[in-house]
Formats: sequence, C-alpha cells, structure tokens
Amino acid sequence: MWTSLFLSILSFHLITGSPCPITISELQLAVKQVNQEFIELRKHCAEPVDLSPYTLVFWRGHGGKANKRHPRNAPDAILQHRVNFTASGISHMNETFLVIGNNITATTTDFYTFEHVGWNKSNDFYLDRGNAKTNALVLYANLTDKDLPINATLNDITAHHDKIVDLLFYYHSGSAHGIKEFLFPEYIVGQPGTKGSSYYRLWDQRNNNSTDSHSFSFCCNDTMVSSKWPMGFKWTEPTPGAENNCTAEYCLDPKFKNFPITLDRCDVQKVENYFVTTTPPPTHPTSQVTTGAPAASTTPHSSTSLGISVGIPVVLVVLVLVGLVGFCIFKRRGYSPLSADGGGGVHCLNCFHRQDEGDRDRLVY
Repeated sequence: MWTSLFLSILSFHLITGSPCPITISELQLAVKQVNQEFIELRKHCAEPVDLSPYTLVFWRGHGGKANKRHPRNAPDAILQHRVNFTASGISHMNETFLVIGNNITATTTDFYTFEHVGWNKSNDFYLDRGNAKTNALVLYANLTDKDLPINATLNDITAHHDKIVDLLFYYHSGSAHGIKEFLFPEYIVGQPGTKGSSYYRLWDQRNNNSTDSHSFSFCCNDTMVSSKWPMGFKWTEPTPGAENNCTAEYCLDPKFKNFPITLDRCDVQKVENYFVTTTPPPTHPTSQVTTGAPAASTTPHSSTSLGISVGIPVVLVVLVLVGLVGFCIFKRRGYSPLSADGGGGVHCLNCFHRQDEGDRDRLVY
C-alpha cells in the first residue's frame, strides 16, 4: 500500500512535467569562524535542464518566546528570499550540480554568487542560521513571482503545497511552530504521541565560535528516493559542486537510539511505518483470554505444592469444626456410648420420651 507521503515524494514528475527532476542536494551554513555558505542543487539526468519552471524560496521561520520583534500572533514564517533563475539570466542547468554560494570554491561551471541571483545578506550571512527558529529551503515548480511575493506570510494558500518539488527544514535552536504543517503536512515520521513528526528538522549543532566546516548532504540513491526525504541527509564535510561525502553519520538519530542500524534510511515506506508496526514490549505482563485449552503452567511443581500446602490445613479445620458441632448436639440430646441394655452402639434419637416425675421432667428410655 502506497502512503500519501510516498506518493508525494514521487510526484515531482507530475509537478514539473519533466522526466529529469532537480532536487536540493547540499546546504552549508556559515558561522563566525567559517564564513562559507552555499546551496547545491542536483539534476538527475545527463542532458541540460530548462530552469524556467523552477523557483527557489527561503521561508524564514519564527520561533522562541514572544517579544517586541516577534509577538505571539506573529506568522510561523515569512518569505525572505526568492530565486527566479530566468530573471537571473540562468536559463539551463548544464552540469550535474548547480551551486549558489559565497566564499567557496565549487567544482562546477554552474556556480553563481548569492548577489547574482538577487539574494541579499541577512545580518552577517546570506543564510539565516536558524537561531530560535526553524527555516525552510523550498524548490517550487510552475509558479510566478506574483505567486511568491517577498515578505509573504506562510499560510495554506501561500505555501503552495502542491507545487513543491523538494524542501529542507533546518534549525540551530528553538521550536518549529507550524512551518512543517503548512509545507509538508503528509510527512509523519516519529514516535507515537509526538506532534506531527520528530524527524524532519536538520540540526546545525555547531556553536557560533566553531571552526568546523560541515554541511547537510543528501545521501540516498535516486533509485530509492531523491527528494522530500529528511531522513536521507547526513552531517558531512562540504563538497560544493561534487558528489556528497556520505561516509558520515545521519543528521537525524545519528546514534541509532530509536531507529535500528539495520534499517535502510532511504527506504521510505519501511522508515515511515517503523513506529507504526513496531511497538515496545509491555512493562508488565498482561492477562490473556484463551478460547481453547488453557496453556500449561510455566512452573507446575511450585503451583501444585502451593495448592497442597494451602488445601490440607483447610480440610483439617473443617473436619474439626464439624466434629465439635456434632458432639455438642449428641451430648445435649442424651447420647451415650453404651445402650441401656448393656449393648453397644448409638441410640436412636427417636427413642427418647418424656415422663413426669414429681415437679420436674426427666428423660428416660
């Protein structure tokens, strides 16, 4: 059975109308000590691809506590950057990789600076790091600039959910709010009871003073899944314009605390259904109702001994009580171990009769 998520992942052919889809392959964010950042797109065919249907959009999330800058009724995200490839003079993607970046050396001729595509800096960097928020990089198809205006508020209409070819959520700190529910509601991968999903935001774990250079790299073979699949990203050494370094650990659940190491992260249906079909064993054994023969006891000797040890004293007590009651009754009614005529045995109670003797009664045979 194909799930809505699985069908959504396969839908890029229908959205673009092209047999050769383009996807988000790698993303590097800058920190104070490593001022390098880039976005890498990948095409999944050999021939050049027309870029006119595509628009790359950056949704800047709102997260953290409410304040003057972000009141409680602030939107979950706003459209901060938009790349119209045709308007930027980029008509086709000729190489396997297309890179938009800053302060990097890319091994592809399809390399453009952020300024070239009209992407302005946000404070010190071009890509917001996701402090106290979750951001989303989204690749759309068949939309115009009017459909995606700068500073648009994210909602059911502006999300254009049915036009999304690929997307990537990331953060450094903070909560997610509703950004996923608008852009990728069909994605639900995580433990039961979690809100929406536990495994969709990629975490940039470096602090601002870090000297490490890392990126989010997609590491699934396109025969398995090539887009809209957060579980396929790894935290790797950057390789702008080249094949991703996929020997590193996964971004999501890297230590295999919840997913087993044997589970293929690129198998969409198995990963999606893992927490649905896998339930932890009960903390305490539960009673079972059987319709056939009862199951044999796992400890027959101990249970039999217990029954005997409890049953024998109870039987003895009952016998003693019955004997005492009977003795009292027979004693009260004139029982004697010997008969009046010297014979042995118990006298019949019907043989007793009363006879007056003076002013008192007495029992005689």
